[in-house]
Amino acid sequence: MDIEITRYSDRLEVISPGALPNGMTVEKVKAGRRIPRNPIILEVLRDYGYVDARGMGVRTKVILLTRQFTGMDPLFEASEDYLKTVIRKGAVTKNVPENAFQGHLLDLIRSDPRITYNELAVQTRRDRKTVQRHLKVLKEMGLVRRIGPAKGGFWEVVES
Repeated sequence: MDIEITRYSDRLEVISPGALPNGMTVEKVKAGRRIPRNPIILEVLRDYGYVDARGMGVRTKVILLTRQFTGMDPLFEASEDYLKTVIRKGAVTKNVPENAFQGHLLDLIRSDPRITYNELAVQTRRDRKTVQRHLKVLKEMGLVRRIGPAKGGFWEVVES
């Protein structure tokens, strides 16, 4: 089963299939208790440096970032079939990239404001049209703007 992500006008819902492992509850997850669903995969990811603070994402990232950007805590609903996380739209919302790829584009632009579409495509291993499409979204969200002409101009990341 795949993770389901659904965006509504007033909230974002993420449904992760499967029950919480080994007697975990939402309260324990929020408190930072860690029990890996698959310890072997976790150890391999840790050994190769893909994870660091294992099992702390809900407490240290999901809850804190949701509070920062919406002013509210996320809602969690656990059943024997899934874990649902609901992030409601709040009064404090800021424009943030819609996905990790867009965040990566912003990071690349911050490090080199004169970077070109072609260079972004090479560095992200995506085609130029994909880069252009995502940058268009970032421009519409007010997160980035182009200063000057297409040739010789530069990018500006708009920090809120």
